[in-house]
Amino acid sequence: MESAEERTKSIGRELLESGRIRGLLALIADKSGVRPGLLQKPEEVNSLVLQPRYLLAPTVHTLQAVDSKTTLGIVARGCDERALVELAKAGQVDLQHVVLIGLACDEETARQCGCSRPYPRNIDVGEKVERVGGAEPSGETMVHQGKQIKWTAELARCLKCYGCRNACPLCICPECKIGLDMWVQTGVVPPDPLSFHLIRAYHLADKCIDCGSCQDACPAGIPLRKLHQYLLKVLEERLAYVPGLDANQQSPLFTDLKRAPFCGPEIPRWMSTLGGNEQGELKGE
Repeated sequence: MESAEERTKSIGRELLESGRIRGLLALIADKSGVRPGLLQKPEEVNSLVLQPRYLLAPTVHTLQAVDSKTTLGIVARGCDERALVELAKAGQVDLQHVVLIGLACDEETARQCGCSRPYPRNIDVGEKVERVGGAEPSGETMVHQGKQIKWTAELARCLKCYGCRNACPLCICPECKIGLDMWVQTGVVPPDPLSFHLIRAYHLADKCIDCGSCQDACPAGIPLRKLHQYLLKVLEERLAYVPGLDANQQSPLFTDLKRAPFCGPEIPRWMSTLGGNEQGELKGE
C-alpha cells in the first residue's frame, strides 16, 4: 500500500511534469535538516517529507509578494488551508495561483493537535479523521463562573516574548499593535493582559483557525488556545460563522449592520458612523 508520503510525491511529480505548477512548496529533508523548500523539478520531489507542521500560509504570502503570477503547488493540511483562506480574504494571498495537494492528518497527528477539522475540504492524500481526543472548544471554565483570578494568574506568567504572535500563521500585519507603545507599554513584564492578550485575542476572533500554534510556542505554558476557542465558539453559536471554511464568506464582524441582523444589544444612537445622522437615525430608513 502506498504511504501518504509516496502518494504526495507522486502527485507533486505529476503536477510538475504536466506544467500545471512551476514549483511545489513542501517540506524537504537534506543534509541541513528538514525545512520548507520550493521544488521545481520532478526529480527534486524525492526529498519531500510531511512532518513536522510549519508556517505554510505566511510562506506562501512571502513567495507571492515576490512573484504573484506564478502558480505554485502546495502540500496543505486542513489548518493550512483554513489559514490560506483567511489570508486570501485579507488580500494577502491569491488562491487563483495556488494548487493544493490536500493532506488529511493521520490519527496520531490529529490526536496530538486536537484540531476540530484535521483535514482539508478536498483530500488528495490520507483519509478523513474526525477530532481525536482533545477537549471540545470551551473557554467558559476560564472566562465565566468567577474564574477571573485563574486567568489573571495564568497571564501573569507571560514573558512578553511574542512567541504566540510569531508562531501564528495569521499574524502578518505590517505593523503589529501589541508591539507599539501606544497600545502596550514597553519594558513591562508581564504585560497588562487587557492591552496585550485581549487585543490579540479580539483581533483574531474572526480569523483564528484553532491550529494551537500560539499555545505550542508559549514557553510559559499559558493555555492561550482556550481563550481563542471560547471566542470561536461564541462566533459560531451566535453568528453561524467559522473562520477559514469559505473564501467567499466574509466575517460577520464586518457586515453592514443596516442589511444584516444584529445579534447583541441595540445599536447606540450616537453611532453615526453606521451612516446615520447626529440623532442616530440611519440614512435611507
